[in-house]
Amino acid sequence: MTINKLKQNEDLQGEEWLPVVGYEGLYEVSNLGRVKRLSNSATRKEKMLKPQIQRDGYQRVTLYKKGQKKRKAIHRLVAIAFIPNPENKEQVNHLDADKLNNKLANLQWATRKENITHAITLGLMKKTNKAVIAIHLDSGEQYQFKSQTEASRELGIYMKKISNALNGRIKHIGVWRFERSSTDKKSS
Repeated sequence: MTINKLKQNEDLQGEEWLPVVGYEGLYEVSNLGRVKRLSNSATRKEKMLKPQIQRDGYQRVTLYKKGQKKRKAIHRLVAIAFIPNPENKEQVNHLDADKLNNKLANLQWATRKENITHAITLGLMKKTNKAVIAIHLDSGEQYQFKSQTEASRELGIYMKKISNALNGRIKHIGVWRFERSSTDKKSS
């Protein structure tokens, strides 16, 4: 039985609740990945929140505080509440790669690099270091870089923008046009 199919107020064996950081007294999150609104009086009863699956595949809930609403990723709420993060790692990794499994036992703090390495290890991502050519629009000079990362670092351009240029979503970035090295281009 999945968490989504549980009765809203059903108690689960071994479930522990902690306050949602920043929403103490309003919401709590469980080690099993559920979020509930707390009652504040006879007018507002305790209620389990229904998660929404977003385009990125993660479950989020909407939290309200002082008339403001915020969408929060459940896996991050669980990690912030339950997992110490002394190294201040910025991402939360799903150990089994299932974005819908927000149980504490399935989560860990990770750096971006650790998260990507984990995805490559599980076969969810391929490691690529494809050569990139940057062409100066005014002079026509060409510079070859061993990867998008190197081009980004050397030219001071966000890697996402270079990726967008290489995939044809944008034509150029400032005075630079990008293309894949002929050795890395797919043959038609």
